[in-house]
Parts: sequence; C-alpha cells; structure tokens
Amino acid sequence: MEQNKIVIKRKKKKSLNEQYQENLLEWIDFFRFNPHRLITDYYGLELYDFQKIVLYEMDIHEAEIFVGSRGIAKSTLTLLFAIERATLYPHQQIVIVAPTREQSGRFIGKVREFMRDSPNLRAEIKELHLSAQNSSIEFQNGSKIFAVPYGENALGKYRLPYYIVIYNLYWCKIWKANNDANQSGSI
Repeated sequence: MEQNKIVIKRKKKKSLNEQYQENLLEWIDFFRFNPHRLITDYYGLELYDFQKIVLYEMDIHEAEIFVGSRGIAKSTLTLLFAIERATLYPHQQIVIVAPTREQSGRFIGKVREFMRDSPNLRAEIKELHLSAQNSSIEFQNGSKIFAVPYGENALGKYRLPYYIVIYNLYWCKIWKANNDANQSGSI
C-alpha cells in the first residue's frame, strides 16, 4: 500500500524581497532591450513612433548623429536618452556638452517638465542641480548627468564619462572657429 501513495511536495514560497529582486532583474533586461518602452511604459511619457525608433537607435549604436529640423524635439530626445541610460545602468557619468552655459542649464532644466508628468521619474531622481555653475541630475542608483558649456576645459573635471553627448554640434564648431580666429588676431 505504501507504493501507491502520492506525495505532493510544495515549492518553497519565495519571500516578497526575493520575488521583487527576480522581477526587477527581468524588467531591467526588458527595458535594456526596449529603451523606448522605459520612457513610455515606466515613465509614462508620450513619444511619436519615429522618436521611439531614434531612441532605440541611439541606444544600440556606439556613436549616433541625430540631425533634424527645428521643432522635432532633438534636445528632448537627447535628454530622454541620457535619462534612460542613467536609469538602466548604475553609476554612469553622462556629460552633455552645449554651446553655452545658459543652454546647458536650460537643457537640464527640461527634466522638471518630465518630472511633473512622471512620478516614477521623480522617484528615480535623487537631486536636481540648476545653477549658473552646476547643472546636473543625480539618480538614486549613483548615475549622474552633467551639462557643461563647450570649451577647451569642458570635460576637465569629469573623469572618463561613459557617454559624451554633444548638443548642437554645428554651433560648437562655429564657436571654436570664431574663438580660434580671435586668438590668432584675424577678426
């Protein structure tokens, strides 16, 4: 009779913390393969289809140049790319180089608009610095986004950033050409 007994072994129930960690890793993997979904699903921000494609392309290529007409949200997409990288990859340093100090501050200032619309983004951001000297976003996971003006010492204090995003490359080149001409005395 002993042989006909059915033994049911119950799986050990995982603790909430174990379930959370397992699910978290799965979501991170999913969002790393679908960076546009992090922005739309997790942060709840709206993107047009072409913006999803551009964001995906920015994420999978080592170097990406995005050229677009006025009003197509180049700076918004660039900031969303930086936020996505800072969120999904802990301890990243992302430096955004803008033509002027004022533009670099405005660039980082756009994140306020996103934070207003996204409680999850507010939760991810530890500190937001907006001043004439320091424009940066610090994330809970140790990642940081810095915005600096273009110049010879733009990257001076940031040791080996993981990503360097040059915003408005055309104007940076004009500034350099004018600066070189002023130093040589030809203007």
